[in-house]
Amino acid sequence: MPETRDGRLGTPEAWIGEVASALLAQATPPAPLSFALTYRAGLPDRMPAGHGVDDLVDDLAAGFVSQRRGGRDGEYYILRATRFDVFVHTELTQSGMVPLAVINKVELRRGLPTHGPIVHAQVAAHPPYDEQWCDIADVHGQVQAWRHYERARQRAWDRSEQLLGRGGRAVGHPCRLARSGAPPLRRP
Repeated sequence: MPETRDGRLGTPEAWIGEVASALLAQATPPAPLSFALTYRAGLPDRMPAGHGVDDLVDDLAAGFVSQRRGGRDGEYYILRATRFDVFVHTELTQSGMVPLAVINKVELRRGLPTHGPIVHAQVAAHPPYDEQWCDIADVHGQVQAWRHYERARQRAWDRSEQLLGRGGRAVGHPCRLARSGAPPLRRP
């Protein structure tokens, strides 16, 4: 068993992970996130100096947060990654049948993403003639679902530490507290 700062025996993290998994058994993780952005022909020329569309895609795939905003032209979304802020809105294709998530502009970030846990995704960028379907409002909803799940994971971890007496005496082995087939959680 690991020792605490004051020399007492602490509860192993594996036990805490097992209890957290049992507590989180009711919450299922959302599906992996994958989406396609559309860019206009002039975007590569308007990208910040020294950066290209591939850099933008890689940055978003590494993790981002999503914010919904409203403006005089309707709703738009800001995808805040580590290096870039990407402003996106929805447009319909020429046929008017397929929504496209169109990049309005890209700005360099001046800090880290702001609100809560970042979401990783598989991201692609396409020119408009490819007409890759993507409803950015749906992507934003999926990002929010991931954020809610991550908060539930954190609450389950905190509660399991509390139940097992992280800093003091343990209540019991987690298998006796709750049995579940789910693998133990790792520390959030």
